[in-house]
Amino acid sequence: MTLVLSLITSSWAIQVSDRKLVRLDSEGKLSWSNEERNKAVLWCNRLAFGYTGIAEFGPRREPTDEWLSRELAEWSAQTQPSAQKQDALVAAVIDRANERISKPFFRTIPPRHRRQAFVGIGWARFDGEDEMTPYVVQIHNFPADP
Repeated sequence: MTLVLSLITSSWAIQVSDRKLVRLDSEGKLSWSNEERNKAVLWCNRLAFGYTGIAEFGPRREPTDEWLSRELAEWSAQTQPSAQKQDALVAAVIDRANERISKPFFRTIPPRHRRQAFVGIGWARFDGEDEMTPYVVQIHNFPADP
């Protein structure tokens, strides 16, 4: 399991994650490996995403960080600059991740291993404020513990 640790204060937004990967083979067995895999993606120097869950989320076993980078780039290219707000970006990540995990391949993975989370940390202006405020956003497909 990946650790994605986020810290925000009035003047800092910091996020770190480990690099350990868990793989599920065709027989349903898990294996762990340490790789030089990045688990973080930065969008426009304003929002960083870390992830935990399926390490190869994209088509043809594309690494999850590369899938997310490509999806963010495609969204940015398809969206007018004036509409490129962080809440719209987060909504796009939710939609694209939901679309991706609904593909037939993912239905072959047991539900307990199908959990995926993206944790974003960044700076934004809220409620018309002039100053930027750090924030954390969580996108995931599993319920919070009671």
